[in-house]
Amino acid sequence: MSEFNAYKPLGEDRSKLIHHNHDCHELVLVESGQVSFSIENTICEAGPHSLVIIGNLERHHIHVKKEPYQRRVMLIPNAFLTEKIRMPQLVSFFLYRPKGFKHVIQLDDDLYHKLEKIFDKIIEEFKANLRLKELRLEVLLELLLIDLFRGKHEYFSWENREDMNIVYQVQRFVSQNFAKNITLSETAEKFRVSQYYLSRRFQSIAGYGFQQYLISCRLNEAKRLLITTDLPVSILCEQCGYEDTNNFIRAFRKREGITPLQYRKTMKDHKEAIHN
Repeated sequence: MSEFNAYKPLGEDRSKLIHHNHDCHELVLVESGQVSFSIENTICEAGPHSLVIIGNLERHHIHVKKEPYQRRVMLIPNAFLTEKIRMPQLVSFFLYRPKGFKHVIQLDDDLYHKLEKIFDKIIEEFKANLRLKELRLEVLLELLLIDLFRGKHEYFSWENREDMNIVYQVQRFVSQNFAKNITLSETAEKFRVSQYYLSRRFQSIAGYGFQQYLISCRLNEAKRLLITTDLPVSILCEQCGYEDTNNFIRAFRKREGITPLQYRKTMKDHKEAIHN
């Protein structure tokens, strides 16, 4: 599980980056340069004074078109948002995916500099590691979201609060229980809503279906285990919610384009290339 983090990358070789995803939400505040983001096969162009929103589990890749590409990055776990941010409407910024949603927001100078200052305070808070760090991070993140809401309220869902809350809770439940044999019907029963209601609201709010989210959680955990352990695929797949190894391999290949073992080798080679 990823942890809340914020930083300003310096001098890394982005030519070695490959398609990847996180189990957290990512905000990229672009200071300079021109970059093309491929997010779930949607191409988005980002330039100076823009904010890029990448949802948890969304596969993405970047291509830098103009240097210097300078930015600030924030990685926010879904659990941190749902547990620490008090207003669901602010959290909707990371979840809400209406038709025509754009991953890149162009900011005016005033809003950009407000966000830049808060980003820097959050980055400094991580570096300082002082007492009550988590509480201050909560406050700073809320301030950032409030400024965003005031300047770009169309990216927030201010209606259907009950629907939004249910989708948040279901996402959290799935992310914590994906290794179990959970289904849409059982989840709907747990949250005391109809299967039809949950399916439609999940799709309309999150932009993808319940089953797609469940599979993404399982495969994201599989990728983590493939990178960090030497577990055989037959054992690894059980820890990700797959009872049948062949079904797991098919699902993995369908999403990633390669087999689990090929992915493990690719990531190992990629890691060695970065350190060489």
